[in-house]
Amino acid sequence: MLLENLVAAGVREVWVWGWCGSLREELSPGTILVPEKALSAEGTSAYYLPGTRALFPEPELVALWKKLLSRVPVRSFSGTVVSTDAPYREDESFRRRFRKQALAVDMECSALFAAAQKLGIKLAAALLVTDRLSPEGHETLPPSVRRKIFETLLPAFRRIMQEGPGPETARAPKTT
Repeated sequence: MLLENLVAAGVREVWVWGWCGSLREELSPGTILVPEKALSAEGTSAYYLPGTRALFPEPELVALWKKLLSRVPVRSFSGTVVSTDAPYREDESFRRRFRKQALAVDMECSALFAAAQKLGIKLAAALLVTDRLSPEGHETLPPSVRRKIFETLLPAFRRIMQEGPGPETARAPKTT
């Protein structure tokens, strides 16, 4: 897994940019979701944190993702994502089951959150909603729009990296 290799190379903080599919009407393609929790419907996270179904990102990085997104003209939400490693098995019963618990479905967040916690690193994600099933059919975000959204985020991301955490996300120094 790439994350294991990054940690072995000394990386202590990871910002994930990914894609997800919407489970709810209010999350249309082109919206960005910052997961505050991931439900595991996949197998990898159990190797890192056995018996754990709900997994969490680093709160400090979640706050920084939200700060970054507040600076760009994109619609964003925060909430729960469900991660699955069998995307072609997401039938109507899967959607009905998880629609009540999560805003979107992806393939990585729960495993990444579990691995990060076990490995002792900071990790959070932002997910671009690329598609949604609706009564009207399957809505998808064209690749050109995906690229434009990513390019819109880059300058704000660079500024956040240069500024570092603000007082709303900075942690108090450890005392011994």
